[in-house]
Amino acid sequence: MKVVNHLLLNALQSTESGGRIRVVGSLTPGGRLQLEFIDNGAGMSWREIEEAMSDFGDGPKAVAARGDGERIGLRVAKKLMQAHQGTLEISSPPGVGTTTRVVFPANLVGT
Repeated sequence: MKVVNHLLLNALQSTESGGRIRVVGSLTPGGRLQLEFIDNGAGMSWREIEEAMSDFGDGPKAVAARGDGERIGLRVAKKLMQAHQGTLEISSPPGVGTTTRVVFPANLVGT
């Protein structure tokens, strides 16, 4: 549940008032749970994605410059997914929005 909270908060922080956020869930043929968090915010460049996912990105100066903890949730969600042998992928064309996809392994999905 922490992964969902972090990704929803990140989408909310990245989307302007009146924007859209969708969460789409499905089970894969192998029994894994896939969730997609889709927003129509500003999007991120590949460099911003790398920095947001890096253990060394978003240092105190970057957070202070923005005035919040935006994108820190992506790193935390990535770490949580790794700890559970899941995956996290981001597609985020600048100016279009962001889709963050997480896939939980079948052994964590109650069927």
